Amino acid sequence: MGRFTVSKSPFLQYLEMSKKRGRPAKLGTYIIYRIVESILDGASPAEAAILSKIQPRTLRGWLERGKSSTDGIFRELYDAVTRAEQEYPKLVYRRVAA
Repeated sequence: MGRFTVSKSPFLQYLEMSKKRGRPAKLGTYIIYRIVESILDGASPAEAAILSKIQPRTLRGWLERGKSSTDGIFRELYDAVTRAEQEYPKLVYRRVAA
């Protein structure tokens, strides 16, 4: 008995390749930290993106991905930005009241 291999159709090969296409996201814990710190310092999300050296449109896309997912780095970003936006008015109040 000889060995034989079953080759995949070109379409199946294309589907497998298409899952791995594109450049990996630049998003990491350091970028999340910079975005959150900027928001807590009073920057808007768009300004925080620019200060973190990413495009505001990229940040919006990452936040949309995070909003629709249940875990992962994009969800961590979404949760952190949401918390920072909720925390900022409290920080301002504490600074003014002090």
